[in-house]
Amino acid sequence: MSIIMKKMSALLVVVMAFLLIFSGCKKKETKPSYYIRATVGTTDYDVSECIALSSGNTTIIKGANATATSTYSYIGLSLQKTSLLPGDTIRFVKSPASFANVYYTSGSSSVSHTGTVIITEMTGNSLSGTFIFTCTDGTTVTGGIFNAERK
Repeated sequence: MSIIMKKMSALLVVVMAFLLIFSGCKKKETKPSYYIRATVGTTDYDVSECIALSSGNTTIIKGANATATSTYSYIGLSLQKTSLLPGDTIRFVKSPASFANVYYTSGSSSVSHTGTVIITEMTGNSLSGTFIFTCTDGTTVTGGIFNAERK
């Protein structure tokens, strides 16, 4: 084999290896993970497909599917603030009407006017934060986190 043939063979091997390696490296697009999680009483609560709906000065944050556990259907957060920004702390008070609810599978619910939500991040597509509250029936909700799709 001539020197030219050996160099062309070596070059062909390098080109083929390059094509093989980089043709399989397509960037995989992943769908963002939206969720709302907390401990409700002593039960872990973890719901995917969390959404944030805004209208006027009210933003509602809730799990889009309402079958988290056999005891708790879903958690809803109602925030009264004209614009939400990262770092905002929204306290649940009787007036203005920022509050949280735990909706039970029985169809009843319990409201909270004691607790807080802290907004940690906001993008064009999502709203993230933490929360803690105690309902009027004594149910405590702790360690709450959410990443909600803005609708």
